Order: sequence, then structure tokens, then C-alpha cells
Amino acid sequence: MTSSRSSSDGRFPRERGLFSRLVDDPAPIAPDRALVGVVRLALATRVGESLASPHLGTPDFADLVHGGGAAARTLQTDLRAALLRSEPTLQSVQVRVAAGAEGPTLRLDVAAQPRARRGRPLVVRGEVSPEGAVLLAAPDTTR
Repeated sequence: MTSSRSSSDGRFPRERGLFSRLVDDPAPIAPDRALVGVVRLALATRVGESLASPHLGTPDFADLVHGGGAAARTLQTDLRAALLRSEPTLQSVQVRVAAGAEGPTLRLDVAAQPRARRGRPLVVRGEVSPEGAVLLAAPDTTR
């Protein structure tokens, strides 16, 4: 959990944390940015690490990046399951993992529909490097 404070009033950031949904924040974060945080948390956790949610997490990326198509399918299935189990505000979660354009990397595309609103789905794109580093971003959809 993040230990830095988000503002001078001492509240924790809304991106993640046990009580993140309970904070009455006058400036909520954008839904796409929130999904980046949820995906990042799921990717940063290994299955079994969390005693409160032993099902939360994904396999180690260092093993997956070099595992070819079967590894991509494993990550795709495990990430989707982790998101559906850990984030009740999402529905219609779709995860696509494919080989990256540069070397042995994996490309991630996650799309999900928030239960509380209609409209375009939330989208997160990212890449897993051969070393296991994960870069995630929500594409700019304001254009």
C-alpha cells in the first residue's frame, strides 16, 4: 500500500488501498487512471502473497516473457481472473496478451466496463519487458 499522503488534509491516495472507496474525495481520479492502478496492483502481486485474498495475483513475469504462446495465455487467463475476483466494480473484463514488437516482450491490452456507468469501456495498455518490468498507461481518449 502506498504510504505517501495525497494532500495536506492527510488522506491516503485514492488509487489503491483498503479504504480507497470509502474516502469522500472532492476530486476523484479518472476511471481510466483507476483501472491502471487496479491492473498494476494485480500484476505486482503473486498468487498466494495476500493472506486476505490468496487468489489475487499473477505468475512471475520473468518466467512468462520467455515462455512463448502458452505463457501469454496463462498471463491472459490469470490476469482476467484476478481482476474479476478483486474488483467488483468491473464487468465484461477482456484481457489480451501478445508478443511485443521488440524482442521477447509481452504486450497487454485490458478493457473493462464499469458496472456503474454506460459508455465506452475503460482501456489500459502496457508492456512486460524480458526483465519483468511492467509499463502501463491509459490511452488518451479525449481527442
